[in-house]
Amino acid sequence: MFKGKKTLIFADSGRIQKLVGEQIIDTTKMQELIPTNMGGRSTIRELQIQTKDSVFSVDLDLMTGFGRKRIGLGVDMSALTAEVYKKIGEDTFLNRKCDIIDFSGMKIWYWKGIVLKTQLPEESGRVVIESATSIDEKYVIREDEFKVPVGVKMK
Repeated sequence: MFKGKKTLIFADSGRIQKLVGEQIIDTTKMQELIPTNMGGRSTIRELQIQTKDSVFSVDLDLMTGFGRKRIGLGVDMSALTAEVYKKIGEDTFLNRKCDIIDFSGMKIWYWKGIVLKTQLPEESGRVVIESATSIDEKYVIREDEFKVPVGVKMK
């Protein structure tokens, strides 16, 4: 029902990050949602920024957003039981050796603690797949990389 592209820029092993995304809605499958929930748009451009203490969500088309205090810092993955979170194998993805983790039915490909691919089965039998298409390990982070853009009206 959705297709799109996301760009993830992160620092501090992913604790600070910026996610820029564009979702394109398949209007033949989602026609009833578009007029009411999406304002008639079939493409949504969004920005999510996570700093050490805050999370911001911005609609880049409407230039509106909201922020909140970040919660859930320091989640201890070792506290999860083996039934919920377990390594089920290894794979090479984008020429990186990944651990494949089963997280309550969702398969996650981790490389150095970074998610490169997920497969989420749905009750309908479909599988939602989200995967990286490239990695730029030499990207230089700008000084203002993790700031809300000027002109965004925050709620």
